[in-house]
Amino acid sequence: MRAIQHHWISAVAVLTIGVLVAIGFLAQGKPAYSSTSIVFLDPLSGNPFSPTTPASRTEQLAALTTEAGLVYTDAVIEAAVAIGASTGTALGPEMRSDILTEVPSNSTVVQITYTQPNARLAQAGAQALAEAYLAYRRDRAARVVAAQTELRKQQQTSIEQLLAEASNRLNAAKILNVDQAQILDLQQQVTLYATHLATVNVDQTGANATSITPGDIISPASLPVTKDGVNPLLIALAIVLVAAAFAVMVVLARENLDQKIREPEDIVSAGVEPFRGSIRRWSSKDAPVVDMEGLRQVANVIAASEPSKKNVLFLAGTPAGTDTFSIASGLAAAFDEIGTTTVVVGTAESDGGETGTGAKVLGLTDILAGDAPLADCWDLLKTDGNHSTLPVGTQAELLATLVQGPRLTTVFKALSEKALVIVAGPSLDSGAGIAMARHAREVLLVVDGGTASVADLARAKGTLLQIHVELAGAILYKRPSRKAIRLRRRPAAAATDAAEGPTDTPQSADDAAGSASLEVVHERRG
Repeated sequence: MRAIQHHWISAVAVLTIGVLVAIGFLAQGKPAYSSTSIVFLDPLSGNPFSPTTPASRTEQLAALTTEAGLVYTDAVIEAAVAIGASTGTALGPEMRSDILTEVPSNSTVVQITYTQPNARLAQAGAQALAEAYLAYRRDRAARVVAAQTELRKQQQTSIEQLLAEASNRLNAAKILNVDQAQILDLQQQVTLYATHLATVNVDQTGANATSITPGDIISPASLPVTKDGVNPLLIALAIVLVAAAFAVMVVLARENLDQKIREPEDIVSAGVEPFRGSIRRWSSKDAPVVDMEGLRQVANVIAASEPSKKNVLFLAGTPAGTDTFSIASGLAAAFDEIGTTTVVVGTAESDGGETGTGAKVLGLTDILAGDAPLADCWDLLKTDGNHSTLPVGTQAELLATLVQGPRLTTVFKALSEKALVIVAGPSLDSGAGIAMARHAREVLLVVDGGTASVADLARAKGTLLQIHVELAGAILYKRPSRKAIRLRRRPAAAATDAAEGPTDTPQSADDAAGSASLEVVHERRG
């Protein structure tokens, strides 16, 4: 479930692709009905399967396979279209792609199957193809027999003429009493021509008796009642299920390979402890909203373990660019409720370093540069409730250079004499961040959920080990879950009732108890 929450966009994308493929399959797919007619073939002169075909099964199978291929010829298809038109059925010339012929083993039949989206059209097409095929065999045989008959007639005429000439010469030789050898030669010619003529006459007699029956349709095409193949809806469902399984695999793979920090468990797993709490990044109409509840929790946890004075807490953004000033200001407001005096130190021009007219005000960089006396550090503070803010000053672009000197320690020491100093520092990936962290008592990592990675935490932790600064833990600055957003959007009246009422008095008691506990901690650490 956590993996799906983190990578739900990938899961939705894969599922969407699967659904689109399924819809496309249903849109492109068409119902298919197949009808088959079975034709029994007689050996027929002039065709591949003829009386002269050898008795070998291999030779006969080759002849029958050739016969089945004749169904695809233009002559057969055109004849089938004409037969369909005579019965009121439109069979287009493109029907060739929907034909399938097969010769079952150990048989002399050809199965002709025709497939169409319409059942009646499939039946009519299969029947028309069978009739056209038999007609084609019959016509071909008739043409061959007619051609052979014409050839024999020409042979008969030629042989009869030669026989007559030879007979006349033989009779003349006998009358003239020519040499006996010449008479014998003429007699042999007459006998040869007579024998040849008799053979031709016998062949013609056999041809006249030849049957030109092409075969029979032993199983007419029937009307199909069921569609071919698997139900398209089942195939579409299978596509969606496969896409869902693939989406789960993608999500799990991305979760295993993902090094982003999203949950508190990720911070603890990265070896950064203790985990101080989570602060949600609320927004309303694109305007940020302070998560005071989360800030109160973090402030109370810090107050229970850290002194309220002589303490400099450096907030290091992880990774670079994380907004630490908002967190620091929110923590200061939460410490106001506890009763702890707090000073927030800004390190960027956006951290309240300008007046309402846009003019820059003196601040930290001016003190570090010597342009403002160190004793004036309290006079440069901007008060907000019970806490104050020291802006970055007019020389923010020189911050990385100015914080390298020892004057920063003096500033932090002076401010921490009367208040808890919270520095909204830059990342530890910068020279300014490392230099300022060296002058702090502890460093608290502000981890940007969804942006920071395990490598960022490891790098920050390694930096603190090298500069010998204690790690105060980490807080997670993350976007709220959708469930938390729904809870926050409950009716305003219910939220008001929950916030008001008899909770004020117990809260005051808690504050008093918290203050007492802080005094005990301070005395023990003093």
